[in-house]
This record gives sequence, structure tokens and C-alpha cells, in this order.
Amino acid sequence: EERAKAEAEKAHVGKQAEGPPPPPPLSDVLDLDPLRVLSRRVHIKRRVQRYLEKVFYDLTVVALHDWATYAEMKSLASMCYDIELRDNRLPAGSLDVGLDVLRIMQNIDVFVARFSYNLNQQNFVERKPDRGSKNVRSIGIRSIAVSLKQHGLGVLNTTVNYTYQFLAQKFDVFNQFLYDDYVRSHLSRERRWFKKHREECKARYPFERAQDFAKKIRKLGVGDDGRSFLDHFRALLTEVGNALGYVRMVRSAGAEFCADAAAFVPDFDDAAAFAKAAAADAQPTAPAADGEVEEDVEVLADADRLSLAESSRVAAANYGVVVGSIRKNLNEGRDYFQVLVNVFKKVLTSGEHSHLDTFYALVPALCLSWVEASLKAKDRMFKKVRDQEAYYTDDGFAVGVAYVLAILDQGSKFDELHWFDAVALKLKADEALIKKNLAEREAKEKAREKARRGSVVDRVFGRKKEEDEAPESIDITRATSTMQLTARRCAATKQEYELLYFSIQGSRVFFLRNEPEPAKAEPSAEPAPAGPGDDDDAPTVD
Repeated sequence: EERAKAEAEKAHVGKQAEGPPPPPPLSDVLDLDPLRVLSRRVHIKRRVQRYLEKVFYDLTVVALHDWATYAEMKSLASMCYDIELRDNRLPAGSLDVGLDVLRIMQNIDVFVARFSYNLNQQNFVERKPDRGSKNVRSIGIRSIAVSLKQHGLGVLNTTVNYTYQFLAQKFDVFNQFLYDDYVRSHLSRERRWFKKHREECKARYPFERAQDFAKKIRKLGVGDDGRSFLDHFRALLTEVGNALGYVRMVRSAGAEFCADAAAFVPDFDDAAAFAKAAAADAQPTAPAADGEVEEDVEVLADADRLSLAESSRVAAANYGVVVGSIRKNLNEGRDYFQVLVNVFKKVLTSGEHSHLDTFYALVPALCLSWVEASLKAKDRMFKKVRDQEAYYTDDGFAVGVAYVLAILDQGSKFDELHWFDAVALKLKADEALIKKNLAEREAKEKAREKARRGSVVDRVFGRKKEEDEAPESIDITRATSTMQLTARRCAATKQEYELLYFSIQGSRVFFLRNEPEPAKAEPSAEPAPAGPGDDDDAPTVD
């Protein structure tokens, strides 16, 4: 038991030598025939076998997440001592296993609504736990990689197709909201106003106008959950960004899975050459091109020298397919985001969707809604009873905004608003005003404290009634506390806007074109697709 445990620990830290360890002298004792001791018959190997079965079973029951260690110790016992242990019939558990990747794809609409995406760490955290649950679920790259080991790398293409179908449904709602007469007329009016007063506002979209639009939308009505139509539209963009974040996380998990599998391949070129030589037939082939004759002859000669059986040739061919698949996925440079951008761009940028041209003017109001919701959610994180959504990260909104701006080619138009510059100036002015008021309050407090003390005679004979000044002192203290709270709130708001700015800028990198603009082709005779909801336009990823 101790030797198997030591070898297993060496394997985990990468110190185990190649091949099985040499059998110790104890193996000779285990190979002895059953011994007769007094009136009892003792079988040493069978007793060791029962002991190890009991120990491994008990330890696995105590810690199911450590099942892999005991399974490896079981294999080492078989290699070193020729002791075959029975299966303990216990489920294999692991802390790396989370929600199944196929289950997420089949319910992607529920998943993107209940989980929040973290752009930097590439994980999802549940917004609100189930009733009665004391924990929140999280999904990261490692858990998806473990799921890919079970389902294979074909899940990557399936994920893109499922995401396309989900995005098509969301863009239908997106289209209907911006087609509304009130929203469309207001955005058109804002665009005309900014063009007319661009010099007066120094090319910065005013913070107050975004606030005014958010208030007007709220006057149209709110739902049972207290959210306005603008909040629901912001949630829609967040769900779109979460879906794209899931595609990115699955792609990263696939790369990690391939990297883990590639660690067991000594050399890709040698493995491919061996598989080709072992699976080749001795039949004559067509003459090769210049520079490849010697290589083909050498491969056929290797195949003749190997003289492998048919089953060995089939196994070698399968080995070559697996190694080739790992190599292909490691070197694959397909940009799934660009595929999802192009498939919607040709529909949403057509003349039938001209009402989407003013989407960039709606982003400032959406940012206000996101910051307000983020601050409330982070405040709920410190409460014991979480009857509403509470989260510390929500980068899906930034990814969704960057994605829509890339589809509609409105990134440069949004940059012309210099929205975040206007926000920075507004918050800077608020901070200066708060500091000024705090300084005035502190000066008044010191003056009042000095006047309250009075002279020594007044303090000795008590001529000054401190009871008359108590209410006024309480009011001053409350006002100071309110200002300090406002200062902390302003600092938190500034931090949220900076986080949103960097998240949007970082997300826009995903949708940049790396290749040069192609030359204009002749117009195609094929009819344009009817709308983003048609499944016939789904991106095909080989």
C-alpha cells in the first residue's frame, strides 16, 4: 500500500520514470503457494488482495474527489505485484466536473439568463442560487474541458450552431425594440441634436441627456420586478454577450483539452509517419511529385519491414486519426466570433433595417442602466438573504455591446460620442463638489466646536446650555455622514464606469478584422436572406 501510494504521488508531480517500476523482492513472497500454519491455511497474495480492496474502498468513500489516485494505485498494484483487485462499484467524482456542456447547449437560453460572465477569468457564476441552496454554481474552462473528454471535440461546432439559433431569436426582439416609434424617433432626434451642437458640447455626448432618456423610458411603465423597458433591453444584450462568452470558453476548453492530450504524444511528425507507415499497404501507388518520391518509397519500405497484422494496421490507422485530430485542433486558427459577425451582418445592415442605424446613440443610456444594476447587485452580495439577483461580475453586457457595434459597423460612430470622456468629466465635477462641501462642513464643525467650548468661566458656571445645541449638532453630524456616503457612492460609480470602459474596449478586440478588406465581387444572383431568424443561414463550421 505504501509503495503504491508513493508511486502514485510521483506520477502526479511528474517524477515517475518511463515504464512500470521494477518489481520489488516482495513479489517473490506473493507468488508462494498457500502455507499451512498449524491448522490454518494462509494464502498471502489473497490476504493482501482483500486488504487493498478494503482500504481503497474505504478511502474512496471518504473522499470521492480523490478516486483517481486510488485507481492509479490499483493499476500499480496490478503491474508491480500482479494483484488484480475487484471493482469497488463507486461513482467517479471530481471537483472539476460541473454542468454538462451538452446540457448547457440544450438550455442555453436559461443558462445565459441565470449566470454572469467574467471576461478576464473566463468563467460563469450563478446570479441567484436555487431556493434552499447554500452555494452558487460556477463553470470554468477546466469543467468544460472535463466534459469535452466525454463528448469529444465535435461539441465545438455544435456550440456555434446552437449559439446562432439563440442569437437569431434575440435579434428578433432586438429589431422590434428599435423599431418602436418612440425609441426610433428619440434616437433620431438625439443624433440630429449631437450633429448640430457638436462644437458646443466639445464633441462629448452630455451625461444629462442620457439620464433624461432613461427617465422618459421609465415613465412608460415598469414590470413587476421594477425594471423598465430599457433595463429589459440591457438584459437582452447581456444574454447575447453571455452566449458569445460561452462560445469563447468552450473554444478555450477545447484548446486545453488538446494540450493535455498532446502531452502524451512524443512528437507529432514521428507519430504521423509511424501511423502512415504502419497502415500503408504494399500495393503500388501512383508516382508522387518531385521531392516526394524518396519519402514515399521510404514509407512503403518501412511498412514492408514492419509486416504487421491486419488488426495492428487498423489500430495504427486509428492512432494516426487521433493524433491528426489533436494536431489540427491545436493549430486551428478559426475565429468563431467572426463567423457569427458575418452571418448577421449581411442581414442587419441591409436597407430593410435602417432603423438600426441609431443604435450607437442608445448605448449611453444602456450604460447608465448597467451601472445602476451592477451597484445594486454588488450591494446584495453582503446580505444573508438573497431574494434577488446578486453578482460581482457581469461582463456579458460589454461583450454584447461590442458584438452589436461590430455587426452594425457603428464602432467609429460610438467613438465619436466620446461618452466615457463625458462620464469622467461629470464624475470629476461631482467629486470636486463633494470635497468642497465636506471641507465647508468640517470648517463649520470646528468653528461650532470652538464656540461651544466658550470661555473658562462659561464652562465652570454652566451659563451655556448645551441642550439647545444638541439638535443642531445632530443635524450637522447627519449631513456629514450623508456626504461621506455620497462620496463613497461616487467612487464606486467611477470604478464601475472604468470597469465597463475597459471591458467594452477589450471585447471589441474579439471582433476586429485581422485580414485585409477583400476586393468587391460581382453581385450574386442568389436572393438575400429574409431575416436573422432563418435557420438556413446558420454558419457551417467544418
